[in-house]
Amino acid sequence: MPLAADTLLGQRTVFEYSTVELGMWSAAEQKEILGAVEHLSRPGGQEAIKLVVQAGQVALQATQFVGLFQLGPLRLQVLPKMHRQTASTGEAQQQAMQNLFFMLRYVLDLPIHTAQATQLEVGTDWFEALTTLFTESLLAEWQRGPVRRYESVQDDLTTIRGRLRVQDHLRRPALQHLLPVEFDEFTTDTRLNRLFRFVVARLVGLSRSTRNLDNLRTLAAWMDEDGVPLLAAVDVAEVLRLRLDRLHTRYELPLALAQLFVQDAGLNAHTGEQQAQSLFFDMNTLFEAFLTDVLLQHRDEILPDALRSARIVVQGEGHSRALLIRKSTGKGTLHMKPDVLLSLSGQVPVIVDFKYKLLKPGEARAGVAREDLYQMFAYAQRYNCPEVVLVYPSVPQVDTSTLRYRVPDDGGTSAQLRAAMVNLHHDFSLEGVQSVVAGLRQAFHGGQA
Repeated sequence: MPLAADTLLGQRTVFEYSTVELGMWSAAEQKEILGAVEHLSRPGGQEAIKLVVQAGQVALQATQFVGLFQLGPLRLQVLPKMHRQTASTGEAQQQAMQNLFFMLRYVLDLPIHTAQATQLEVGTDWFEALTTLFTESLLAEWQRGPVRRYESVQDDLTTIRGRLRVQDHLRRPALQHLLPVEFDEFTTDTRLNRLFRFVVARLVGLSRSTRNLDNLRTLAAWMDEDGVPLLAAVDVAEVLRLRLDRLHTRYELPLALAQLFVQDAGLNAHTGEQQAQSLFFDMNTLFEAFLTDVLLQHRDEILPDALRSARIVVQGEGHSRALLIRKSTGKGTLHMKPDVLLSLSGQVPVIVDFKYKLLKPGEARAGVAREDLYQMFAYAQRYNCPEVVLVYPSVPQVDTSTLRYRVPDDGGTSAQLRAAMVNLHHDFSLEGVQSVVAGLRQAFHGGQA
């Protein structure tokens, strides 16, 4: 159901996996909404918004992708279920938005001053908060001067400029009045500036803040005046490879935010006349990255004394192993990359995998998926690891002490498999990450910390 804070016509805010009925829209508007959903990008082949049938009517269902979706006349905001359990509807919405903003800042290590962060976190719209950071930081730096560089340009002129391309000149006797030349031009037409111009144009279509729209239109006018072209789309992989030289590090914050805005084809998602502008994030990926960063930054508080000197290996860096070897070629297949493993003296004492799935009290194994246990068993066997742990968001009614297993003596490598949880149901902006640190400490201490 929509949250109580929705007051704007055409705007809905729901938590992940909730549904949105379309009955308030006309048939023509519903067709436009459904067409926009069909044209949303699908990171990894997964649907960000699903079409479902309720009581004989088509409805929208949110998934694990959270963020903002502009679907024709419908502006849909999907929030993670990260808020205090006792919060009212309005408080839950605000806490979820603030926590999402906090996690994005934490994972991206955005260079935001404390005063900026405090001012933004007391607001109620994470998207407008990020847009404000982007526009105001970019405005400040653009006023100091856009990034310029020398680019090699080839042109036909009536006077010599730079170097005459002699061979080209001789091959064109009918065009002797034009001189083919090549010269260096100091220009603003750079990859960085093209990215900024693209993001500015896309944000104009999503922002509802008068302050942000004024800033975005000012930026667009300045960039047009400075000759920065507007691209129809950007290459996301190329954008994520962009780096600043030491002369332009002042653009660090707007670049980090621009890269965030286009990752997973967020602001880059539109096809033909059907526009499905969006800015969304996979909570599976964000949860994994957030817990990994907390572990790396608080390792001395989290790891047991015996493992303090262990190397933390993320996503199998240098430790990827094949599950199987193809006999005909001798090459490995189904390479495994645990979220986190500890490497100590050539051994792997612990493997941890983060799962953004809600456990379900009352179900078999509290809802721990059979395939997740198979995955942990495979990790234990291939890495000869004695302890593997699945870490989930906390659910108050679930007792993880009942979710401990061991591999039978005749089952291969002797190993313990267990589940642990971290608490996401509080206000990170006020309380920080200590509840997450405590949950990870329990995970690595076998629940005994």
